[in-house]
Amino acid sequence: MKQTSSAILLAASLLLMGQPDAAMARGVIDSATKPDMGKGAAASKDTRSMAEKAADITRVEAYLATIGSIVADFSQTSADGSSGTGKFYMKRPGKMRWQYNPPNPILLVSDGKTVTYYDPSLEQLSYVSVDDTLASFLAKRDMKLDSDSTQLTKFDVVDGKVRATIIQRKKPTEGNLTLEFSDKPLELKKILAVDATGNETRVSLDKAQFGPVLDDKLFTFVDPRGANHRRKNR
Repeated sequence: MKQTSSAILLAASLLLMGQPDAAMARGVIDSATKPDMGKGAAASKDTRSMAEKAADITRVEAYLATIGSIVADFSQTSADGSSGTGKFYMKRPGKMRWQYNPPNPILLVSDGKTVTYYDPSLEQLSYVSVDDTLASFLAKRDMKLDSDSTQLTKFDVVDGKVRATIIQRKKPTEGNLTLEFSDKPLELKKILAVDATGNETRVSLDKAQFGPVLDDKLFTFVDPRGANHRRKNR
């Protein structure tokens, strides 16, 4: 399992979209080649009327608005074949935690203001404002797929699955995020993140619990390197 490269890709795709770091943003995605989630998606088409689509968009937004918190196991794969597993926590507004399993327990934590990325193999810390991340959409207070900050670029209901793709309005060429739901009943199942270079990461949520009580301490990053290391870097 090539977990390290997969975890870094998640950081790049899901949390660091649009950042100036050259290692994270090396190009522009061609909107005409945005990938779709699920096998056979190209063979099936959404033939509903505009009114029906609008009703389904409202239904998805209403569902998302009911989710105050999530705990789930996750597994992810990327285009290069790398993969990883771990635990995902979310608490609205703004709080998220992606905690990877060993052998390389990479950690991404959002406290509602700042996203912290920690790679223990390199003892590397990175920070970015949560407002600059497309993935922060999942933890927003206002759950509108099409809003002042996000644009809904694709929405379809095909083969019992609902998919919604969004981009950042201010950074439309710097990646996109697709949410996939099972239908009847609606339930969030997968996340597909595409970064500015066209690299994609697919995340599946398993054993998801919706609405659990979560301690805010989960979303506060505590530097595992210890006080001595921090003092050396002052």
